[in-house]
Amino acid sequence: PAWPADLPEELAQHLKGVAVKAPAMWAEERPSVALQQLFELLALRESRFQKGEARKYAGFQDLKENDMPGYRRLNAEERIKRLDRDRGNDELARLLRKNERAAEGEDEDWPDVD
Repeated sequence: PAWPADLPEELAQHLKGVAVKAPAMWAEERPSVALQQLFELLALRESRFQKGEARKYAGFQDLKENDMPGYRRLNAEERIKRLDRDRGNDELARLLRKNERAAEGEDEDWPDVD
C-alpha cells in the first residue's frame, strides 16, 4: 500500500513489515476459504516472530558486559563506570542488530508481504 509521504521513517518501515497484501486469487474464493488462508498466513508470521524473539532473548544469556537483573549483579562502581558507554555499539546493541539482520533474512520468504 501507499503510505502518506510525511510518515516517520521508522513507522513506515514497521508498516511495511506488518502489512499483508491479499493475493488476487483470494477474491475468487469463498469468503470462508479466503479468511482461512489469511489466518494461516497470520499464524505463520506470528510463529516466525516468536522464534525471532526467542532467539533474541536466548542471546541475552551470553552477555558478558551488561548486567542482567536477577542473573548477574554489578556493584555500584562498575555500574557508574558503564554509564558513559557507547550505547549504540555496546554488547546489547550488537546483539539486537544481529537478531534484526537474521529476522530480515526470514522476511524475504514470507508470502504476500508488502
